[in-house]
Formats: sequence, structure tokens, C-alpha cells
Amino acid sequence: MRHRAWRGDPALTLVLSARLAYGDRVETTPASEPSETRTAKDYYRDHRDKVMVICGKEGQAPASRDFFLVESVGTLAGGLLITGLFDHARRERLRSHSVRLATEGEIASRNGGRGPSDIG
Repeated sequence: MRHRAWRGDPALTLVLSARLAYGDRVETTPASEPSETRTAKDYYRDHRDKVMVICGKEGQAPASRDFFLVESVGTLAGGLLITGLFDHARRERLRSHSVRLATEGEIASRNGGRGPSDIG
């Protein structure tokens, strides 16, 4: 493979990203999960249809802009990299240790007591 292929070929980048995202094992220790070795594929499968939230300061309720759905999961040397889809189709990349599953109470508060709804 030539170095030039990395610059302008999004399809090639996507294929290589997919190989990295689903093949590597990494060590991760999120606050809400026990310490274990997980793959990006496992993390995505376990969290893909669930509302997630960015971890805030202790005792601080999350703002509505902190809620998202997992769009994809990749690997880094120090853990997993989560791409989240937020309101208004905004995307951000976050390390897995800085996010967690949102509680039912947090989701209800965010939605004004109406229960879960779509994000994005």
C-alpha cells in the first residue's frame, strides 16, 4: 500500500478503520463496568441501542447536550474511542472511560418525564 492512498481515499480509510475497530483487544476500566478486556465490537454490540451520557462532575446532573447514542467504536492504545451521535446530528469522539449508560431517571429528566426518545 502506498502512503498516497491514505490521503484522498475515504473508502480505503473506512476499511482500515473497520479492521482496527473490530480486531484489536484493549484494556478498559469504565466506572460503571467491571475491569475486563473488551473489543470495540463487543462494546458496540452492548451499547448500540442505549442512551449514553458524558460523565460529569460528582453530584452534577448531566445537561441535555451530554446525552448521545453510540455511532461507532474504535480502538486507541489506551482504550476505546466512542463516536457519539448527539442532538442535531452533532458527532463527537470520546474515550470510553469518560462516558456511561444513562439511567432511566436521567433519560426521563432529559425528556421532561416522557421516557426515552430518539437522539440525533
